[in-house]
Amino acid sequence: MRQYLINKRLQQLCNDDGYLPNDKNILLFKEYNQDKLNNIPRQDSDARTILILGNQRLVYFVLKSKFEIHAKLDDLEEFSVGQIALAKAVDTYDVNSGIRFVTYACKVIMNDIKMFYRKINSLSNTAERTKIFFDETVQDKGNSDDKLTLKDTIKDDYNFVEEVVDREELNRIIKNIKYLSKNEAFVLVNYYGLFNHQPKSQKEIADILQCSRCNISRCYTLAVEKLKILTLSDEYLTEEQSILKEKMLTKGPQNDFIDTFVNENNV
Repeated sequence: MRQYLINKRLQQLCNDDGYLPNDKNILLFKEYNQDKLNNIPRQDSDARTILILGNQRLVYFVLKSKFEIHAKLDDLEEFSVGQIALAKAVDTYDVNSGIRFVTYACKVIMNDIKMFYRKINSLSNTAERTKIFFDETVQDKGNSDDKLTLKDTIKDDYNFVEEVVDREELNRIIKNIKYLSKNEAFVLVNYYGLFNHQPKSQKEIADILQCSRCNISRCYTLAVEKLKILTLSDEYLTEEQSILKEKMLTKGPQNDFIDTFVNENNV
Protein backbone atom coordinates (compact mmCIF):
# COMPACT_ATOMS: atom_id res chain seq x y z
CA MET A 1 0.00 0.00 0.00
CA ARG A 2 2.82 2.42 0.89
CA GLN A 3 4.52 1.87 -2.46
CA TYR A 4 1.23 2.47 -4.27
CA LEU A 5 0.69 5.77 -2.44
CA ILE A 6 4.28 6.85 -3.13
CA ASN A 7 3.93 6.11 -6.85
CA LYS A 8 0.61 7.94 -7.01
CA ARG A 9 2.03 11.01 -5.28
CA LEU A 10 5.13 10.89 -7.48
CA GLN A 11 2.93 11.02 -10.58
CA GLN A 12 1.09 14.03 -9.20
CA LEU A 13 4.26 15.96 -8.39
CA CYS A 14 6.25 15.22 -11.55
CA ASN A 15 6.18 17.15 -14.80
CA ASP A 16 4.89 15.60 -17.99
CA ASP A 17 8.39 14.22 -18.59
CA GLY A 18 8.14 12.23 -15.36
CA TYR A 19 10.65 14.20 -13.31
CA LEU A 20 10.42 16.55 -10.34
CA PRO A 21 10.66 20.30 -11.02
CA ASN A 22 12.78 22.47 -8.73
CA ASP A 23 9.87 23.89 -6.71
CA LYS A 24 8.61 20.38 -5.91
CA ASN A 25 12.12 19.35 -4.85
CA ILE A 26 12.17 22.24 -2.39
CA LEU A 27 8.80 21.26 -0.88
CA LEU A 28 9.86 17.63 -0.56
CA PHE A 29 13.13 18.58 1.13
CA LYS A 30 11.23 20.63 3.69
CA GLU A 31 9.07 17.58 4.36
CA TYR A 32 12.11 15.31 4.56
CA ASN A 33 13.82 17.67 7.02
CA GLN A 34 10.69 17.58 9.16
CA ASP A 35 10.77 13.78 9.05
CA LYS A 36 14.34 13.90 10.34
CA LEU A 37 13.32 16.20 13.17
CA ASN A 38 10.60 13.70 14.06
CA ASN A 39 13.24 10.92 14.10
CA ILE A 40 11.56 9.05 11.26
CA PRO A 41 14.07 6.52 9.81
CA ARG A 42 15.33 7.43 6.35
CA GLN A 43 13.89 4.32 4.75
CA ASP A 44 10.46 5.23 6.14
CA SER A 45 10.41 8.79 4.82
CA ASP A 46 8.08 9.06 1.83
CA ALA A 47 9.56 12.43 0.91
CA ARG A 48 13.07 10.95 0.67
CA THR A 49 11.87 8.04 -1.48
CA ILE A 50 10.05 10.40 -3.85
CA LEU A 51 13.09 12.68 -4.10
CA ILE A 52 15.26 9.74 -5.14
CA LEU A 53 12.75 8.26 -7.60
CA GLY A 54 11.86 11.65 -9.04
CA ASN A 55 15.47 12.63 -9.75
CA GLN A 56 16.71 9.41 -11.38
CA ARG A 57 17.23 11.35 -14.60
CA LEU A 58 20.26 13.02 -13.03
CA VAL A 59 22.14 9.71 -13.01
CA TYR A 60 21.39 9.19 -16.71
CA PHE A 61 22.31 12.80 -17.45
CA VAL A 62 25.73 12.57 -15.74
CA LEU A 63 26.60 9.24 -17.36
CA LYS A 64 25.69 10.47 -20.84
CA SER A 65 26.88 14.07 -20.77
CA LYS A 66 29.89 13.90 -18.44
CA PHE A 67 31.21 10.40 -19.18
CA GLU A 68 29.77 9.95 -22.69
CA ILE A 69 28.31 6.54 -21.86
CA HIS A 70 25.43 5.66 -24.15
CA ALA A 71 25.12 1.91 -23.60
CA LYS A 72 22.21 0.30 -21.74
CA LEU A 73 22.86 2.25 -18.58
CA ASP A 74 20.72 0.21 -16.19
CA ASP A 75 23.09 -2.77 -16.60
CA LEU A 76 26.26 -0.84 -15.78
CA GLU A 77 28.03 -0.71 -12.45
CA GLU A 78 28.35 3.03 -12.97
CA PHE A 79 24.57 3.32 -12.87
CA SER A 80 24.42 1.58 -9.49
CA VAL A 81 27.18 3.86 -8.20
CA GLY A 82 25.21 6.85 -9.49
CA GLN A 83 22.02 5.73 -7.76
CA ILE A 84 23.81 5.39 -4.43
CA ALA A 85 25.36 8.82 -4.96
CA LEU A 86 21.93 10.28 -5.69
CA ALA A 87 20.62 8.94 -2.39
CA LYS A 88 23.69 10.41 -0.66
CA ALA A 89 23.00 13.76 -2.31
CA VAL A 90 19.42 13.70 -1.03
CA ASP A 91 20.63 12.96 2.51
CA THR A 92 23.30 15.69 2.54
CA TYR A 93 21.64 18.52 0.59
CA ASP A 94 21.12 21.81 2.42
CA VAL A 95 18.00 23.64 1.25
CA ASN A 96 19.42 26.93 2.53
CA SER A 97 22.67 26.64 0.59
CA GLY A 98 21.36 28.67 -2.34
CA ILE A 99 22.37 25.91 -4.76
CA ARG A 100 19.72 24.06 -6.74
CA PHE A 101 19.45 20.41 -5.84
CA VAL A 102 20.01 19.23 -9.42
CA THR A 103 23.33 21.11 -9.51
CA TYR A 104 24.43 19.70 -6.18
CA ALA A 105 23.31 16.15 -6.98
CA CYS A 106 25.06 16.10 -10.37
CA LYS A 107 28.32 17.10 -8.67
CA VAL A 108 27.97 14.36 -6.04
CA ILE A 109 27.10 11.74 -8.67
CA MET A 110 29.98 12.79 -10.91
CA ASN A 111 32.50 12.74 -8.04
CA ASP A 112 31.38 9.29 -6.87
CA ILE A 113 31.64 7.83 -10.37
CA LYS A 114 35.11 9.34 -10.70
CA MET A 115 36.03 7.76 -7.39
CA PHE A 116 34.67 4.44 -8.68
CA TYR A 117 36.91 4.69 -11.74
CA ARG A 118 39.91 5.53 -9.60
CA LYS A 119 39.30 2.49 -7.45
CA ILE A 120 39.08 0.07 -10.37
CA ASN A 121 42.15 1.70 -11.90
CA SER A 122 43.94 1.65 -8.55
CA LEU A 123 47.66 1.50 -7.97
CA SER A 124 47.66 -2.27 -8.37
CA ASN A 125 46.17 -1.90 -11.87
CA THR A 126 44.05 -4.98 -11.38
CA ALA A 127 41.47 -3.72 -13.85
CA GLU A 128 42.38 -1.96 -17.07
CA ARG A 129 39.30 -0.44 -18.73
CA THR A 130 40.63 1.83 -21.48
CA LYS A 131 44.07 2.18 -22.99
CA ILE A 132 45.10 5.72 -23.91
CA PHE A 133 48.54 6.60 -25.17
CA PHE A 134 49.27 9.54 -22.88
CA ASP A 135 52.82 9.95 -24.22
CA GLU A 136 51.58 10.68 -27.75
CA THR A 137 52.99 14.04 -28.89
CA VAL A 138 50.35 16.61 -29.76
CA GLN A 139 52.73 19.54 -30.22
CA ASP A 140 56.40 19.54 -31.13
CA LYS A 141 58.42 22.73 -31.50
CA GLY A 142 61.56 20.84 -32.45
CA ASN A 143 63.03 20.94 -28.96
CA SER A 144 62.61 17.82 -26.83
CA ASP A 145 62.01 20.01 -23.77
CA ASP A 146 59.09 21.72 -25.51
CA LYS A 147 57.24 18.63 -26.71
CA LEU A 148 53.65 18.65 -25.50
CA THR A 149 52.11 15.23 -24.94
CA LEU A 150 48.50 14.22 -24.45
CA LYS A 151 48.91 13.91 -20.67
CA ASP A 152 50.14 17.52 -20.58
CA THR A 153 46.84 18.73 -22.02
CA ILE A 154 44.59 16.90 -19.57
CA LYS A 155 43.30 18.86 -16.60
CA ASP A 156 43.43 16.76 -13.47
CA ASP A 157 40.76 17.99 -11.03
CA TYR A 158 41.38 15.11 -8.62
CA ASN A 159 42.07 16.53 -5.17
CA PHE A 160 44.88 14.33 -3.88
CA VAL A 161 44.06 14.97 -0.21
CA GLU A 162 40.30 15.41 0.04
CA GLU A 163 39.40 12.27 -1.86
CA VAL A 164 41.71 9.83 -0.09
CA VAL A 165 39.10 8.25 2.13
CA ASP A 166 41.33 5.97 4.15
CA ARG A 167 43.23 8.10 6.67
CA GLU A 168 45.89 5.45 7.16
CA GLU A 169 46.54 5.40 3.42
CA LEU A 170 46.82 9.20 3.35
CA ASN A 171 49.32 9.16 6.22
CA ARG A 172 51.45 6.59 4.40
CA ILE A 173 51.41 8.66 1.22
CA ILE A 174 52.41 11.84 3.06
CA LYS A 175 55.30 10.09 4.77
CA ASN A 176 56.54 8.71 1.46
CA ILE A 177 56.78 12.15 -0.16
CA LYS A 178 59.94 12.76 1.87
CA TYR A 179 61.79 10.18 -0.23
CA LEU A 180 61.22 12.14 -3.45
CA SER A 181 63.72 14.65 -4.77
CA LYS A 182 63.22 18.26 -3.67
CA ASN A 183 61.82 19.27 -7.06
CA GLU A 184 59.47 16.28 -7.20
CA ALA A 185 58.16 17.00 -3.70
CA PHE A 186 57.84 20.71 -4.53
CA VAL A 187 55.75 19.93 -7.62
CA LEU A 188 53.38 17.56 -5.79
CA VAL A 189 52.98 19.77 -2.73
CA ASN A 190 52.15 22.83 -4.83
CA TYR A 191 50.07 21.07 -7.49
CA TYR A 192 47.74 19.42 -4.95
CA GLY A 193 47.93 22.16 -2.31
CA LEU A 194 49.33 19.86 0.38
CA PHE A 195 50.36 21.15 3.83
CA ASN A 196 48.14 24.25 3.54
CA HIS A 197 49.72 25.36 0.27
CA GLN A 198 47.54 26.97 -2.39
CA PRO A 199 47.01 24.53 -5.32
CA LYS A 200 48.81 25.72 -8.44
CA SER A 201 48.70 24.77 -12.12
CA GLN A 202 51.70 23.20 -13.82
CA LYS A 203 52.30 26.49 -15.62
CA GLU A 204 52.39 28.41 -12.34
CA ILE A 205 54.86 25.92 -10.88
CA ALA A 206 56.97 26.15 -14.04
CA ASP A 207 57.09 29.95 -13.66
CA ILE A 208 58.26 29.60 -10.03
CA LEU A 209 61.02 27.12 -10.94
CA GLN A 210 61.79 29.02 -14.16
CA CYS A 211 61.54 26.03 -16.45
CA SER A 212 59.18 24.75 -19.16
CA ARG A 213 55.78 23.33 -18.38
CA CYS A 214 56.82 20.11 -20.10
CA ASN A 215 59.64 19.69 -17.57
CA ILE A 216 57.12 20.13 -14.74
CA SER A 217 54.83 17.58 -16.36
CA ARG A 218 57.64 15.04 -16.58
CA CYS A 219 58.67 15.78 -12.97
CA TYR A 220 55.06 15.33 -11.84
CA THR A 221 54.68 12.03 -13.72
CA LEU A 222 57.93 10.70 -12.25
CA ALA A 223 56.96 11.83 -8.75
CA VAL A 224 53.58 10.08 -8.94
CA GLU A 225 55.22 6.92 -10.24
CA LYS A 226 57.76 6.94 -7.41
CA LEU A 227 55.04 7.60 -4.87
CA LYS A 228 53.09 4.65 -6.24
CA ILE A 229 56.14 2.40 -5.91
CA LEU A 230 56.81 3.59 -2.36
CA THR A 231 53.18 3.10 -1.32
CA LEU A 232 52.52 -0.29 -2.90
CA SER A 233 53.34 -3.53 -1.11
CA ASP A 234 56.39 -5.31 -2.54
CA GLU A 235 54.25 -8.16 -3.86
CA TYR A 236 52.68 -5.82 -6.42
CA LEU A 237 55.98 -4.43 -7.74
CA THR A 238 57.99 -5.57 -10.73
CA GLU A 239 61.65 -6.40 -10.25
CA GLU A 240 62.65 -3.04 -11.72
CA GLN A 241 60.25 -1.19 -9.41
CA SER A 242 61.53 -3.10 -6.39
CA ILE A 243 65.10 -2.09 -7.19
CA LEU A 244 64.09 1.56 -7.53
CA LYS A 245 62.17 1.42 -4.24
CA GLU A 246 65.17 -0.05 -2.45
CA LYS A 247 67.41 2.68 -3.84
CA MET A 248 65.05 5.43 -2.68
CA LEU A 249 64.71 3.98 0.81
CA THR A 250 68.47 3.43 1.09
CA LYS A 251 69.15 6.99 0.02
CA GLY A 252 66.83 8.17 2.79
CA PRO A 253 64.59 11.25 3.17
CA GLN A 254 65.35 14.17 0.87
CA ASN A 255 62.90 16.69 2.34
CA ASP A 256 63.16 17.72 6.00
CA PHE A 257 60.00 19.84 5.86
CA ILE A 258 57.92 16.68 5.34
CA ASP A 259 59.21 15.22 8.62
CA THR A 260 58.48 18.51 10.37
CA PHE A 261 54.88 18.42 9.13
CA VAL A 262 54.45 14.76 10.09
CA ASN A 263 55.77 15.36 13.62
CA GLU A 264 53.71 18.51 14.19
CA ASN A 265 50.50 16.82 13.10
CA ASN A 266 51.15 13.42 14.68
CA VAL A 267 50.77 11.74 11.29
